[in-house]
Amino acid sequence: MELGRFSWWVVLVLVQLCINGCFGCLEQEKIALLRLKASMNDPDGYSLPSWNSAKEESECCDWEGVKCNITTGRVIQLALNYTWFEHGLWYVNASLFLPFEELNYLDLSYNFFPGCIPNEGFEKFSRLSKLEVLYLDYNFFNNSILSSVSGITSLKKLYLRGNALNGSIHIQGI
Repeated sequence: MELGRFSWWVVLVLVQLCINGCFGCLEQEKIALLRLKASMNDPDGYSLPSWNSAKEESECCDWEGVKCNITTGRVIQLALNYTWFEHGLWYVNASLFLPFEELNYLDLSYNFFPGCIPNEGFEKFSRLSKLEVLYLDYNFFNNSILSSVSGITSLKKLYLRGNALNGSIHIQGI
């Protein structure tokens, strides 16, 4: 009888662990998140303070703005709005997002990005085959961004409000 009760406790503990992510974040995605943070050149280290590699047990799925699939531990959402705007102009390096193969939601709004690093623009996002929602509101992007984002075939929602876009804008399929 006692063994049966103990077994139930073990099962409950395992279920609780799986609710919080059975596998935790993948090491390569944790490294990619830290590279993304380092690319911001925040001299004070105030941006994304929970993104910390100093703690070996630090679980990147619990970091601010990061949401992971609870079964696989893969990053599926990044909410990085209001992240870089306090630290001067930062040019987007879209290649830094490519390790997140399961990413389906990305919010880069309210960062006031003036553009992308040459040859590292949003055309790279066409490799993110699961990306469905992309927030680019309130940056300084101009019409040149349109050709880059039009190649993201998985995209269902694109938000570009508050950028430096001119004229009529037609993007097929969105």
